[in-house]
Amino acid sequence: MTNVFTNDLVYSFSKQDFWTLVYKKAFPVMLKTEDMSKDKTAQAKGIDTIIHLPFGGRLYIDEKLRRGNYTDILLEYISNDKTNSRGWVEKELCIDFIAYAFEIKKTVYFLPFKELQKLWLDNKVNWLEKYKPPKIAKNQYYNTINLAVPLAEFKSLRIITVKL
Repeated sequence: MTNVFTNDLVYSFSKQDFWTLVYKKAFPVMLKTEDMSKDKTAQAKGIDTIIHLPFGGRLYIDEKLRRGNYTDILLEYISNDKTNSRGWVEKELCIDFIAYAFEIKKTVYFLPFKELQKLWLDNKVNWLEKYKPPKIAKNQYYNTINLAVPLAEFKSLRIITVKL
């Protein structure tokens, strides 16, 4: 199956009610959310949603939604195999959390991004050997390369877990 980014974006728009419930449960003091999915500048920084908190606080979130029933986190380390561009786990993004949702399980893990990146960098070589082969996501003109890393590998992170 070939991924089409615009189709995936339309699908994610249809899940706004899901994300609103998740954010209210994870951050009960939040004042509002701001959808940044159509803002190209924000998207380049990894920002899908901004959560507004009291006293001017903000959290910047990159949303990942998996439709199947999985027991791993897909870490995108090559975004485009034709240009060899870095995937989101390797990029310098302006986000606080990756909100990694498993739709069927109705579970979302808020992975602190800087901690996640450090864990990836510390374990990249070992994980690439241990969890090969990589998962290839076919796109129209290129492939995205991910590594499926079992959830147990992330236990050292300060993860916020939300179950709906």
